[in-house]
Amino acid sequence: MRRLPGMIIALTLLLGSAGCGSGVRYYRARDLVAHRPLRVAVLPLTNQSATEGAGDALRLAIGQEMLRRGDYRPVPDEQVNPLLAEMRIRYADRMSAEQAQELARRLGADALLVGVLETYEYREMDGEKVPLVSLHLRMIEPESGRVLWAADHHRAGNDHEFLLGLGLERSLARLGQKVVHEMVATLPQPGGGS
Repeated sequence: MRRLPGMIIALTLLLGSAGCGSGVRYYRARDLVAHRPLRVAVLPLTNQSATEGAGDALRLAIGQEMLRRGDYRPVPDEQVNPLLAEMRIRYADRMSAEQAQELARRLGADALLVGVLETYEYREMDGEKVPLVSLHLRMIEPESGRVLWAADHHRAGNDHEFLLGLGLERSLARLGQKVVHEMVATLPQPGGGS
């Protein structure tokens, strides 16, 4: 009976650490040699979710996370959006290589970040509404078309719940922020670091 409290603590730590992994599947170029900070145009996400405006909210969050890192500098949306309209680019993830090169040149961007927001909604699970977010991002080098980084992340608000509701996320907005934070953390370091 004396070992019970120690076993409970050990079980709690074990279960807690099981939910701490980011769960982001990603690829990053090992030979990213560039000046710091890398100037990136974060383009509007293609929003396939049923939630209007969700792509814009996550695009903003991506730019903020990049700024926090310090080794990336997003091109302001105020410069990106008018140029996309002028060039008649409606879906950034479907633009041609020539459009990508011209866009990057005119924005002075070293790279373009494009993505698809697949899921951003609440779903009924076990009698509760659970937030779900599924996001796919990739950063490309416009001149060569080479993928510098790509990441996929799918999270549910209850996927990190482990004991007495700890780790449970009920807010869709906060879950979206977590997904973006975990994805941006996997970006390569400009200058060739991993």
